[in-house]
Order: sequence, then C-alpha cells, then structure tokens
Amino acid sequence: MRWRVSDWPELPYPGLRPPGSWRLSRGFVHSLDVDVLDDLIWVLAYGSNANPAKLHRKGLDDVVVLEATINDAKAVWCRARRMAGDVVATLVRSPGNVESCPVLGLNPTQLDAVDGWEGHPVRYRREPFWGVCTVSSGIVVTPHVYVGTDIRPPLLVDGQVVGLRDLAYADVDLIVATTALSTTD
Repeated sequence: MRWRVSDWPELPYPGLRPPGSWRLSRGFVHSLDVDVLDDLIWVLAYGSNANPAKLHRKGLDDVVVLEATINDAKAVWCRARRMAGDVVATLVRSPGNVESCPVLGLNPTQLDAVDGWEGHPVRYRREPFWGVCTVSSGIVVTPHVYVGTDIRPPLLVDGQVVGLRDLAYADVDLIVATTALSTTD
C-alpha cells in the first residue's frame, strides 16, 4: 500500500498515523509487510513523531516507523502547550501497563534533528527506554524515549495522569486551558 504524506494530516495533535509498520520516502508513505531492522537508532513515537506529515515537514526522509508494543510505560497528556498552541504528550513509567506505541527508526543525523525539535534536554530529555519494546514481528528493540521535563509535566486530574487513549484531545485542551500551564516550543 502507498499513500501521499498529505493523506495523514498533522492536526489536530498528534495527527493521523498509517496502520501497521511503514516507511516514509520522498513524500510517500509505503506500507511494510515485514519489520525492517537495519542499523537504525530506535525512538518511541508516542505523540506526533509518528505522523508522516510532521516528519516530512521537519525534513526527515527515508525513515521507518514500526508497529510495536511497550511494557511498563504509558503515553499521557502534558500540562503544557507548544508555541503553536497544541497540548503535547509525554511518556511516564507505569509498571504493568502494556500499550501499542510506534517506534521510529533513525540514522544519527536524523536523531540530531529530532533532538533539536524536541528541545533535548530542556523541553524533553532523551533517555534509554526503561521498559520492553517489542515490534510486531516479535523482535525486542532497545529504543530511546523523549520524556517531558519540568516544563512539560504530565497532566494530573484528581492526582492521576491522563492517558492519550483515556481522554480526547478536545477535552484535554479545555482542562489545560483552565489550569496553570506553560507554553513552550
């Protein structure tokens, strides 16, 4: 299967994602039947980093995104917005939790680019992932993860983090609008 990047809008955050595993190349998204495990650096893409339009807009080409499952972590909303106004996400430790999370395969130059737009180490800090990440073929990879810093903390409602899959963006947007928040890019 092949799609144009424009088939996967970037907004509203975190943007649409193609199903399964895929490769972005020259403005097109190509479905992958098998997981490609070249000499790549793996990064969990729990938010907008799994959106082809964003990756293309940011100048990344020839990247792989694999369907994966992560253990002992949860993708959650932040109590912060980026300069464009979007409420953003982070990943937190969550012992026993299992959820799907794409994993992005990058070369070193691409990793430097992602470090730049993620604001490593000020807005998000890149660190080794503490849990287990298993791609759809059953192979375990050891990815990095971008974790929100003090200026991108998890959103808490009644003392509990709010998972990306637990509450729709529009609802989170209203909650963040009525709480103290930081606006960073």
